[in-house]
Amino acid sequence: MRVVGATFQLGRRSTPPTSASNTVASVDTGVEATNRPHIDTKCKTAHVRIDLLVNQSLAPATEVLDCAERAEAMGFDSFFVFDHLATMQPDVSPGEMLDPHVLLGALALRTSRMNLGVLVNNVSLRRAEVIAGATASLDIVSNGRAVLGLGAGAAPKTYFAAEFDALDIPIPTPMERRHEVLLESLDKIRAVWRGEHDRGVRLPKPLSEVPTVIGLNSTTLAAKAAARGCGINVRANHPDLEAIVGNADPSLGEWAASVWLHYNPDLFHPDHPMFRSYAELGITRVMLMTTERDDLVTL
Repeated sequence: MRVVGATFQLGRRSTPPTSASNTVASVDTGVEATNRPHIDTKCKTAHVRIDLLVNQSLAPATEVLDCAERAEAMGFDSFFVFDHLATMQPDVSPGEMLDPHVLLGALALRTSRMNLGVLVNNVSLRRAEVIAGATASLDIVSNGRAVLGLGAGAAPKTYFAAEFDALDIPIPTPMERRHEVLLESLDKIRAVWRGEHDRGVRLPKPLSEVPTVIGLNSTTLAAKAAARGCGINVRANHPDLEAIVGNADPSLGEWAASVWLHYNPDLFHPDHPMFRSYAELGITRVMLMTTERDDLVTL
């Protein structure tokens, strides 16, 4: 299988082609360097990388872009944004829930080293072919730094179902069907990238294989994701965390298994004891999720 002259393998380079490993971009953020301690996001002993997951509705777009510059200067490995159609907390969110792919295009031009992606693309809201084109475009614009995140979407009558209800968008049911749609979407995206849909047209392709991460909450889906060469992502406090990450495929390296948890500046140091315990479970990445505007502006 080929993608634009590159072998479509399950592994992928850990750094973009024009960047050296663990380098830090020099940017003028207007924030004193003493307020931005540098972090080596790859733990030397536990091999856990630290990423930032940003709710883009927490702040105006300019502040999100500035936050990304500071995050890169500090040494965060990757920068992810949400995929929602609406601001879920309009009373406390001064920004808009910007389209993630449009925002990532802007972020690609403001950064040079960090991986960039959506955590996660909701396949119940977006056609797989559109996700394929948007992610390939990001990989081109960012010079090979795109990450593909996929998720099955919200269940009916849950918190995030509100945006579906507001727009009269049906949610696939039951859960098993949402999982089927997710895996079907993954297959469609890969087919687009292999050129199988270039029938009289040419669809955008990534520069090389894009790491794929599946957001999930069950051992069943974790096993299916790993079997398809995808990393798994789950919340850090999941009661079945050990069983879920136990299904990860170690051959995927740094993208094998990741967890997300609420942002806390005390967790900036990669040798934090918490990361050591995660590494013992086979977790390779920790994604710190912003929950307040102060998280972005004080980073």
